[in-house]
Amino acid sequence: MSSSFLSLVLSLIYFVCALLFQSSLVQATIEDLNGKRPAIGDCIQIALRSIFPTLGWG
Repeated sequence: MSSSFLSLVLSLIYFVCALLFQSSLVQATIEDLNGKRPAIGDCIQIALRSIFPTLGWG
């Protein structure tokens, strides 16, 4: 029972991290296409700000 619970928790953490990475990459692409040099910190900050809309909550 605890093994399946641990697996579920780790899967959810992986899923959220993958969404954050993908959101950061999209933001970096948008900035690059607009002629700006994307900063990794700014991209991660914007991805964290938009995590709930990315998940479909809000």
